[in-house]
Amino acid sequence: MTALDDSLDLYLARLEQGHYADRQELAIHLLEPEQIQTLTMSFAWHPLVQFLDGLLLDDPGSSDHHLLARAAPFAGQVFFLAHDGDSRAVFASLDALLDAADQAISQGCALTELHPPLAIQVTDQAALASLIGEALAEDQVEVAVALIPSLDLRDTRLLQTLLAHEDFYLGEAIARQVCARPAADLLPLARQCASHPHPQVAQAGERALRLCARPR
Repeated sequence: MTALDDSLDLYLARLEQGHYADRQELAIHLLEPEQIQTLTMSFAWHPLVQFLDGLLLDDPGSSDHHLLARAAPFAGQVFFLAHDGDSRAVFASLDALLDAADQAISQGCALTELHPPLAIQVTDQAALASLIGEALAEDQVEVAVALIPSLDLRDTRLLQTLLAHEDFYLGEAIARQVCARPAADLLPLARQCASHPHPQVAQAGERALRLCARPR
């Protein structure tokens, strides 16, 4: 049994002790084991589920879901699978997901309101770069865009590849990350985004430039 198997067993045991279902007003409806299997099978077609070897954990009555990633370098992290394309890693562990669910119940707010403002960054950035490369090789831009928020924005070669890609959504995703965590040392990257030929990327890059000039 792997550490991930252990954490999943502990998660399911904790799930049984609480009331984490049928709380649609809080966007909480965590699934039991058989329901997890059934919903995961119905999402087997989804590229992000495939790349992350994901397990669907909830079905809160919307088109958005939380999933457990089992593939490296995200193994054990919880992703938010958003229908609007804003998918990203939101919790470092299953325990963190349940802690947030407990907090949402206590405060009477939606679970999604307790997502951290920044995606969880993975330790193995080289493995992440490789996974993004695999996604692009298979023309899965949607997957790459969901993985970009977990980059530390230090891999210059990868960033250049993404900015030069024909799909401008990749460049926009990078610019948005610079906006989310502005810093003086990201000014060169912000300038590259601002000079991007696609106006949507350039606009986000201009905002990144302004924020990096006066970082929080």
